[in-house]
Amino acid sequence: MCWLSGNLIQGGWVSVSVQERVLSRNDLYRLLEFIEFCRVARHEDDVVTALNRLDAIIPFQASIVGALRVSGSVLEQTTRTFSLGFSPEYLSTYSKQEYAKIDPVFARGLNSLAPYSWAEAVASHTRPETSGKVQALLHLSEDYGLKRGIAYASRPTKQSKEASYICLETGRETISDAHSEALRFALPHLHDLVQRACSGDQEEAIPSLSVRELDVLNWLKEGKTAWEIGMILAVSERTVKFHITNCYTKLEVSNRAQAIARAMRLNLI
Repeated sequence: MCWLSGNLIQGGWVSVSVQERVLSRNDLYRLLEFIEFCRVARHEDDVVTALNRLDAIIPFQASIVGALRVSGSVLEQTTRTFSLGFSPEYLSTYSKQEYAKIDPVFARGLNSLAPYSWAEAVASHTRPETSGKVQALLHLSEDYGLKRGIAYASRPTKQSKEASYICLETGRETISDAHSEALRFALPHLHDLVQRACSGDQEEAIPSLSVRELDVLNWLKEGKTAWEIGMILAVSERTVKFHITNCYTKLEVSNRAQAIARAMRLNLI
C-alpha cells in the first residue's frame, strides 16, 4: 500500500491511500493539485481549465462535464454543461434531438456506483422502444469521432438536487483501475466547481459541526475507514458511523467523497 501526503490544501493536509498499481505518485500529486484548484476556482472559464488539468491525469481527446436533474432513476434534463473538444454542431444536434433522455451513457450512470466505459453502457441498453433513436445517436457520435471513452456520474446531493456527470473520449474501450480511481476522487470537486461557476458568487451558509464531527471528517479525508477512526479516537465503530451520518446531514451530501469535497471548500477541514 502506498501512502501519499501533501501539504497542498491551505489549512490542512490531504492524504490519498491507493495501491501503487492504480495511480502513480505523479498522478496522485496532479490529482491533489486538481482538487485544490477546484476548491478555490469560481468562474466558468475555470471549469475548462479544470478539464485541461484532468487531461494530465486521464489523457482524452474530448470531454464534457455538467449537471443532471433527475427524478428517481429517470433523467429529466441537463441543466449545466461545459465541454472541451466536443464539436458545437454535435452538441447543438444532441440538444435539439433531446438525446440526453435516451443516451445509454447517461442511463448507465444513474444506476452505476463506479466509472464505466461507453461500450459497457451501450451493451447494457435494455429499452427496445428507444433503440432506433439510440442507434441514430451512436451514428451521430461516430460521425464526430466520439467512439470510445469513459464516463462517471454521481448521485444527486441534498444540497443541489442534481447529479453530476463527466464523459471523456479516450479512444479506449475499457476503463483502467487508475482512471476509475481518479474519476472517483475528481468528480465531486468538479461538480462543486460547476455549481459555483453557474450560480455566481452567492455566499454559502457554513454548517455547524461539532469538534468530534470535524475530527471524523479529517480522518475520512486521510482515507481511514470507520473502524480505523474508532481505534484512533478510542470510540466504537458504531459511534464513528453515527458522526459520519451527522456530517452527511449537516453538509447536505450523500457520500464520503461529497462530504470531503464540500468540507474542504468551506474550509472546515
